[in-house]
Amino acid sequence: MRSEEIQDGADLDPEGFHGSFGRFAQQSLEFGEHFLNRVYLTWTLNMIVEIKFIFT
Repeated sequence: MRSEEIQDGADLDPEGFHGSFGRFAQQSLEFGEHFLNRVYLTWTLNMIVEIKFIFT
């Protein structure tokens, strides 16, 4: 390959090269956000139950 061809390939947009890469990344971030929200909610509820147990 010539250096111009290599440089042209380096300038490609990853979205255009991989197709749905951006959509997959967005879906992964949304899944991670929902998962972490559930973990935090579970932790918070457990802490409330423990505090109520301590003070009763």
